[in-house]
Amino acid sequence: VITSVLDSAALETGATISDANKQKFAASIANVNQVLEDVLVSGVNLSSSDIKNALATVNQFSETVAALDTSDLSVDLADAAFGGFDDIETVKSALSNPAPTDISMSGLLISSDSNTIGTASATDLDSNGDANTDIVFSLLGDDKAFFSIDQNTGVLTVDKTVANYDDKSSFSIVIKATDYADADNDNAYDAGEVKGKSYVEAFTIVKQNPDALVVANALTLNDFDLANNNVATADNTQLIGTVSNGTFYVASDAVKLNLKNLEALANGTGGSAPSLTLTLADLPDTAGETKTAKFNVTLVDGTDSSADAGERVISLDFEMGYKSAGTDLTLTLPAQTVSGYYINSDGTKVEIEANNSDVD
Repeated sequence: VITSVLDSAALETGATISDANKQKFAASIANVNQVLEDVLVSGVNLSSSDIKNALATVNQFSETVAALDTSDLSVDLADAAFGGFDDIETVKSALSNPAPTDISMSGLLISSDSNTIGTASATDLDSNGDANTDIVFSLLGDDKAFFSIDQNTGVLTVDKTVANYDDKSSFSIVIKATDYADADNDNAYDAGEVKGKSYVEAFTIVKQNPDALVVANALTLNDFDLANNNVATADNTQLIGTVSNGTFYVASDAVKLNLKNLEALANGTGGSAPSLTLTLADLPDTAGETKTAKFNVTLVDGTDSSADAGERVISLDFEMGYKSAGTDLTLTLPAQTVSGYYINSDGTKVEIEANNSDVD
């Protein structure tokens, strides 16, 4: 089958491929398959880093072949070497350079007053297992014409002047992260003996509703420390997180509340209630109309956002009214029943309600 494919390719390109070269090329493909069989065992997790790396190796091999000129097909493979993929040891060596994984975006929302969406990041290790920060970012996918990405910093921006931009409310893009195999290599992999690897992740980018509240990626925890004869002293901490589709995420181990202050509040012996201060990324324009924003605040006692190991949780849902002309903002807390729940360390969930009878 491989020989037949090579014959067809040679006929279309006018290249000459000797029988010896065909056999070596077939052996190269067989070597890749053998390494994959060693990695892809039954029942394997297809999301594991090993599998991502194996698939990236196949992609790397394909890109190497695709980058060759037809003249390379007519010379001995020992010279062309297909970027070093001419024996099984070099294929295994290629596997030792892990591909970038865990591609993520700091934001996925197109703001009405900014072209910057967020920053892409990825995790990559070199063949020694050390962290590699030399990653090149690029874009793929049908909607990439609407966007550009800084290949070095990963900053993603949108071009709102592209035709048909106004006809779409969301966009699908694929972010590609390519590593360097050598920290001293100043250029991203194109073709040659030094191999770089790529991996991709797909993301959906949505437009901001022009009259909606947009929360920035920073908030302040306003806490209090009981000192000097139990006098509450402000102890504020700014928290930097990420915002995705209107939800602010921050590492829970960064949020620490003063226990003495909470005990004083619970016992009625002093203290002051902690609070969170949100920053808006944009002021909406509601054209004089009062809109309603729905908020949910969930705190998880633990080191991640999942309550799967006895962590305590408290969650509240409430609504807030807002009106703005784009330069100032009026907020109101309507009369409502604030609902929520808390979960004890033993897993017991208790529904709670708090009545706000007057407009604030």
